[in-house]
This record gives sequence, C-alpha cells and structure tokens, in this order.
Amino acid sequence: MIILGVILLIIVACAIYYYLKCTIMTAIVSLICAVFGLLIAMGYFDTVNNLVIARGMIGPKWPPVSLLVLFVLSAVLLRVLAGFVVGSQIDLGSLAQKIVVPVLGVFQGLILSGVLLVATGSVTSSRFISYARFSPGSESPANPSKLLINVDGMISGLFSWISQGSLSGTKSFAVYHADYLDQLHLSRIGQTYPLSGSNGMIVPSKGVRRRTFDEGGFLVVRMGLKYTSIKQGGAASPAGGVSFAPAQIRLVAKDASRPADTTGKGTVFYPVKFVENGKLVDKPLHEVITVDRDKDLTEKPSGGKAAWYDVAFDVPENQTPVLLQFKLGSVTELPKVQNSTDELERQLDVRENTSHQNSGS
Repeated sequence: MIILGVILLIIVACAIYYYLKCTIMTAIVSLICAVFGLLIAMGYFDTVNNLVIARGMIGPKWPPVSLLVLFVLSAVLLRVLAGFVVGSQIDLGSLAQKIVVPVLGVFQGLILSGVLLVATGSVTSSRFISYARFSPGSESPANPSKLLINVDGMISGLFSWISQGSLSGTKSFAVYHADYLDQLHLSRIGQTYPLSGSNGMIVPSKGVRRRTFDEGGFLVVRMGLKYTSIKQGGAASPAGGVSFAPAQIRLVAKDASRPADTTGKGTVFYPVKFVENGKLVDKPLHEVITVDRDKDLTEKPSGGKAAWYDVAFDVPENQTPVLLQFKLGSVTELPKVQNSTDELERQLDVRENTSHQNSGS
C-alpha cells in the first residue's frame, strides 16, 4: 500500500536527520516541541477552521490545512524558543548518541506521519495521503480498517486520552470528537459534501425521546437541517443543495453514572432506523439522502425552515445522550430525554416549540 510507504519514508527520514544533525538534548527538545505542537493543533484547529469559514474560505481542503498549519507553526515556534534555553553541546557519550537519537527520530516520524493522516482523513483526492478506513457500501463503524502502522490512531488516541484530564476544560475532545478517525472517514461517505455550518442542525427542546415500536424501543431524535449556506452557518453545500448519508449523523452519549456534560469520555452511536409516518424505516449507513427544497422544507418547530428527520438510535438506558453531530462542523448539545406520548409527538409539530441550536466546539 502506497500510504504505508509514505509513513515509512517519513519515519526513516526523521531517524536519519536526527542521527546526522541532532545531539541527544536537541533531539529530546525537538520531540517535546512536536508533542506540544500536536496538543495545540488538535486542541484549537476547530476554532481556526471556524475563523477560516467565517472569511469565506469554504471547502474540504481547509480543515486539514488548518490542522497542519497550526501544528507546524506551533512546533517550529516552540523549537526556536527552546533553542535559546537548552544547550546543544551536552555530551552523554557516543553510544547513547548512536542509539537514543535515532530512536527519538523514529518517534518524531510517527508524530509527523500521524498528524498528516489525521489531517487528511476527510480528503479523498490523493491515494498517497489517505486510505479507505471503511469499504464502500459496507460501512461498519464497529469494524474499521486500520493501517499496519496505525499512526493516525496513535495520535488521535493520545490526544483523546490527554483531553480527559487536565486539558479537557468543559469540552473534552474525547466527547466532542469521540472515535475521531471514524468521524473523519465517514464524513466523505457516498461522495457527499463532508462539511456543514456550525448552525446547520437544530434539535427541538423536546425532540429527544424514547419510543416503543413493534421492533422494540429506540431513542429517537428530531433533527432539522437548515438549507442556508455553510458560510451563513447552514447545511447547504457550495453547490446549493443538502445531501447526506446516515453515517454522517452521530449521537454521543455518556455513562449515566457520569455527569451529563461534555467532559470525560463519550460513546458514539449511529442511526439504526429512521421514523417516517410513525413507522421505522431501514436506511443503510451509506445511503445518500437528498433534501428536496420544495417538498422537504417545513416550519413545524421554530428556528426557520428546515428539513426534519426523526432518527432512531439503539442507545441503552444506562447511557445519557449529550451531543448530536452532523457531518464535520455541526454539533448540538441534546436536551433531556423524554418518554414519548401522543401529546408530545403533536407538540413537536407545532411552530411554538423552541429548539436547541448548535453549540460548536
């Protein structure tokens, strides 16, 4: 596979460079700066990407560009500053130099190649810097394909783990971007547009409920997609339409014993059914659904015109839903789960009902 060759090339190149150009101290410092550059990039690329979109630079290429630029600038700036503090002539012996420095170079190569693959996870244009995590037509988030050298999994897993601790703040990466690689790769499913605006999705305040059908009980979420442009915060692609696959919809839940907030760690659930006219309807994760602007847009709940869908998830009762995500960009904090009644279902169809807006990340 070409991508494995690229990864090995980066790792070997870093090891050779470290061996020829670095002392033990400069190698350690460079690696530490790369790690901190990774933390800064993964922690703030959403913010940078939103600023880019606000300036009208919209397209699938900008999220990876935002991440890569932020990583390179952070790591290089930290390395330059560290050069004024750390001496490069500390000698720990030739044996340590020959063994330790190349090993540190290998770790540097793992970080660089991992950031590259994470950044380009939603990009399909190049076989050199991307790979098929899911087989077309048989997408199963439970069985993703992983590279032999799983550098992108290492990077995203490391930051998810760190984000649950002192770097989590009020919005943990392990919740907002749980199973991040799956989110990236499924965003490009069915050749649909992978991005959505920050306010492209709304959920009514009573739109999360548990309903019982002949097939059993499910958690059903009423989701509205706005037909405005991404620059205006909506879900419409630059071509002017809205199309999506169920795999681009993710519900993130937390253990019911944990606080129902966005700290800690989340578990991802994907749609298992859609509800149409009170009946469960099968829609495979790869099926492309196109919004008909003339037929599908209504103003039932408040919040402007939107295309409304009832999405069913198989979420155990010991899990508390906290987020609903649509493509890359739309994130909505979910209201408290209701038990469905005929009266509640009627309330969801009246305009006076308030709606939850996207919270961003």
